[in-house]
Amino acid sequence: MTFTQTQFAARLDARSNAPRIVAWTDECATIEWPTLDAAVANARAGTDYIEDGGPRAAWDQYIQNHQDDDRWNGGVTTADAWDRVVSKPPAKLAARVRECMDALDAVPLPLDEAPRRRSMRNLDEGDAFDPIRMVEDLNLDRAWSERRRHNRPRPFVRVVLNSGLNCNLDAKALAWRGACAMAIARRAEDAGADVELIAAVNWRAIAADTRRSLVMAWPLKARGEFADRDTLTAYCCHFAAFRWFAWVLAAQNMQGSRVCYSWGSMGRIEEVTAHLKADVVVDYDVITKDRAVERLRQVAELVEARR
Repeated sequence: MTFTQTQFAARLDARSNAPRIVAWTDECATIEWPTLDAAVANARAGTDYIEDGGPRAAWDQYIQNHQDDDRWNGGVTTADAWDRVVSKPPAKLAARVRECMDALDAVPLPLDEAPRRRSMRNLDEGDAFDPIRMVEDLNLDRAWSERRRHNRPRPFVRVVLNSGLNCNLDAKALAWRGACAMAIARRAEDAGADVELIAAVNWRAIAADTRRSLVMAWPLKARGEFADRDTLTAYCCHFAAFRWFAWVLAAQNMQGSRVCYSWGSMGRIEEVTAHLKADVVVDYDVITKDRAVERLRQVAELVEARR
């Protein structure tokens, strides 16, 4: 991009719900929203921040090309339309994701989901009384036992989902990728892990006047937060999560640059793992059941290693 990090940061700071810069190199600018609500509010601002003469023309052309194309972005071209998808994903999409999730739920993983407890015996009080020990020892103070939870620190896992799309990705493949991220979050937390789920895009060549990529990230599930299934289905598995939500965020945050007509291309998140501090990446190639199972098993091994 043609502006410096300081100039870019000043532009962001002047706006509400703007992202913050988390990494800046000659090859890549990485920005991240602190919460999903902040990213949504930023997106709801629509084209208010899209400047004339640069991103504006590219955005207007995009809307004109795809406003009636359900196959491209589900017909989502406004914030209200996206809100409806998030609150109630299309039935066909929900069924497809549920089918993928059921298949992943059936995969055995080396994760112990049962609370770990150990028995404490010979106590003077507790939750179980042993009359035989009382008779043998003649000591009421040693006839009680208790099962106590064996507290262990909760391992933290940061999972980053590549939300970028290229034109050759079909709905079934996208469902596997999104379902994989959802399954990782749920099954790892069932096993006692503390999971943060982040969506991100690595946008190469989005600016016509620079080689620097734009990496954007926004939380889908914070640590300790309940993840609503409909919300995750929309943000992980619907085409408009990229072809409306991510596009409008990118257009708003490209101040000072001329957007490439083709809107660039998608890069792998693994190329910028260090910038996003990712433990596990559900990347562009996780589009089949076998690849999704590989990622699930990777997370299971990570959780076990961190216990």
